[in-house]
Amino acid sequence: DSTKHANANEQVLASTLFAKERMEQEDPTTEQVAMEFSAAERAEIRAMQTSPRLYEQMVDSICPNTFGHKEVKKGILLMLLGGIHKTT
Repeated sequence: DSTKHANANEQVLASTLFAKERMEQEDPTTEQVAMEFSAAERAEIRAMQTSPRLYEQMVDSICPNTFGHKEVKKGILLMLLGGIHKTT
């Protein structure tokens, strides 16, 4: 039992240290993130930009197994993607 407790403490410590390291890292630039995609994925994203139904397609992609509730899905989408960076 004491071994399980020690392992749990080690896991908490490791996850805390990982979180601290992650917070200290700088966020990647838009260009760095874009280069993580393959050329085909970047082309697909560019094609999506020109879709007149992009917003509706994104709304439909949220919880596709749940029928209806479009307004709720729109709210979730805007909460996920909208807003501004908080500065303190």
